[in-house]
Amino acid sequence: MYSIDNAAPAGTDVRLGDGFSPAEKFLTLSSGTTKASAGLGSGTDVSQVVGARLAKLAPGDSTVVTFAMMSASSLAQLQAAAEAASIAYATLLPTRAAAKAAGFNVFPNPTNGPLQLELPAQFGLRQVQVINTMGQVVLQQAGSSLVSLNLAGLAAGLYTVRAQGSAGVLTRAVVVR
Repeated sequence: MYSIDNAAPAGTDVRLGDGFSPAEKFLTLSSGTTKASAGLGSGTDVSQVVGARLAKLAPGDSTVVTFAMMSASSLAQLQAAAEAASIAYATLLPTRAAAKAAGFNVFPNPTNGPLQLELPAQFGLRQVQVINTMGQVVLQQAGSSLVSLNLAGLAAGLYTVRAQGSAGVLTRAVVVR
């Protein structure tokens, strides 16, 4: 968790008054708990950036991360809620192994524009969508077992390629340079 003083003056590491730059986002997500408090002296509004650090996550893999959001009318109630959440999340719940999509390939990844998708014919591909980090479909195309996409017009960043077919839905993360 990284605490941010919403009324921070110019010259501070993170100042929301002039926007929230990619560098500030990276700093807040990658610094762990190095800034655990903000606004205490003057009682100003604060924001919290919460992230999770995963030891090993290969490209194309996924995991589940859980956050507990708590509020209370007193410190004692908040501490009790935090303890209850800690106990509740201390037990790992059984998870289902991720389905392997044999024959589903997306390349090159990262890409500067051209992207190829390969899917097995039995998947019955109907449609391919490219979705940005805001959840908006930025490209959509009907497809068969081999699809060529041109992502050159998209802003650099992370996108999700979603293949919909008679056998279900498959997704892959793609980086556009």
